[in-house]
Amino acid sequence: AAREGMDQRDVASSDSDAPDEDFDPDADVLSDAEATEVYRPLRLTRMKIREAFLQGQLCLNCDSAEHRHQDCPFRKKVCWNCHGNHAGNDCTLRCRFSRERHEVPILESVKKVCRRVTDWKKSKSFQEQRNVLTLLEQLLIKLEGFADIDLAKHNKEVQDLVKQLNEHNT
Repeated sequence: AAREGMDQRDVASSDSDAPDEDFDPDADVLSDAEATEVYRPLRLTRMKIREAFLQGQLCLNCDSAEHRHQDCPFRKKVCWNCHGNHAGNDCTLRCRFSRERHEVPILESVKKVCRRVTDWKKSKSFQEQRNVLTLLEQLLIKLEGFADIDLAKHNKEVQDLVKQLNEHNT
């Protein structure tokens, strides 16, 4: 039923390549459903797909985060995008991971996003952002310990944290 709803929704919007703001691929996810040889529900959200890929435990054939597709217990292969009975390259539906229409398989879309996230985490901007968030968190914890905010203004540790945040131009 979830797959039929997905097919109907996409057919209705297949005439246009314009983004569909109401399109939510995670809406059809049945995370508690059990896959069988003949029934393959979409069980992983976009976030779970990314996490499973990064951990090397992603099977889009049965939507499992517990094994790789090479180790899938189901012999019958389905479209990894919609779990329909066709090859992934023949799928006419919008990619459930990137939410875009494209010619690349869903796994390539997952790899591309994961590479971007990994590169971002290595960047100087990410490190600076992480440092600022850490300082802000420390400041909030300190401030919670004061019943009167006026007392916090004169606390050396609070002043140091504010000074460090100021150095980051925040």
